[in-house]
Amino acid sequence: MKKLNIAVVTHWQSNDNYGQILQLFALQKSLSKLGHNVYLIRYDMYRPYLTVGRKLKRYLKIFNLSKLFSYSKKLINNRFLKTPPEFHSRNFDTFFNDHIKYTEKIYSGKELKADPPYADIYITGSDQVWYSVDDIFFLNFGTAAAKRMSYAASFGPSDFQGVNLRLVRDYLGKIDYVTVREKKGLDICKRAGRTDALCVPDPTLLLPREEYDKLFVNDDKSDTTNKYILIYLLGNQCKLDLNQVYEFARENKLQVKYVASQGWVDEYEKIYPTIGEWLRDISNAEYIITNSFHGCVFSILYNKLFKVALLSGRHSGMNTRIETLLGEFKLEDRILNDDIERIAAPLNYNAINDLIEKQRNEILDYLSGVLK
Repeated sequence: MKKLNIAVVTHWQSNDNYGQILQLFALQKSLSKLGHNVYLIRYDMYRPYLTVGRKLKRYLKIFNLSKLFSYSKKLINNRFLKTPPEFHSRNFDTFFNDHIKYTEKIYSGKELKADPPYADIYITGSDQVWYSVDDIFFLNFGTAAAKRMSYAASFGPSDFQGVNLRLVRDYLGKIDYVTVREKKGLDICKRAGRTDALCVPDPTLLLPREEYDKLFVNDDKSDTTNKYILIYLLGNQCKLDLNQVYEFARENKLQVKYVASQGWVDEYEKIYPTIGEWLRDISNAEYIITNSFHGCVFSILYNKLFKVALLSGRHSGMNTRIETLLGEFKLEDRILNDDIERIAAPLNYNAINDLIEKQRNEILDYLSGVLK
């Protein structure tokens, strides 16, 4: 097999979303194991706006308005946030530097189009890269000779219509191989003229559990003697009563480990694990409660008893990714519906593990076929 240079564009800048970084790790690791040289293009979609912000700050200084700007910022924080959310480091930068290969340069869209890094094939995905019509995430850059592919790309809650659908149609027409993560994505692709699109597993499912075990942090914090329920919540509104979870824990003599996004505020104590510690905590948990897609993925990979709280309000459109995942493994009863006591219902993980392995082998064979 020819060794290809593969460049990936995806979301990569989170400091608290474990799934975002692990999907990148898993895709890079899986493609590298197939014999290719894989690296991340560090694309920053917000860079032009940051540049505008720096210019504004300079002009404020020139006209001696810096104090007014500083006072206004403080007033906004006090009025709407009371106090700015406290930042808790989870050492994502250390994991990133140790496990991800990436470009030294951080690119804006304009820079990528003017002078893209070399690759035989550009890949977009996974994660919600097609949430908006950002043409960089649709691989609208690079030489015409390079191949283009999406891997498990997600449209998130978006349902493109009109002008946006016409743009998506144009961009998808230039991608050689289109794969998406959710069944809803297949419908959007079909409306955009790509009836050949495939629905494939999230890249985190392409690696066996043993690959994640290697990332565990072995230190004095590891405690396997006390049984606990792990709560992992991203910062979106969801159908969950935390009081019920803590009451369930008390009734069943379980400790609680609670991991939440930065700035999430409630009365309960939280922990802020590194990526390796987070994986270890999932592995050792008795039960898991989450509102996260990747929280579900790793609960399944580690054969855990879990419940997922679906998102509500304006974020409810993002539930399609969870519904697709649970439907694939016939785990719809794992949706939390004020029935937390049902979390202890047993699961047939032998059948689920066999299906994951079957899907993994099929997709790796597919990737081996197209990446040549």
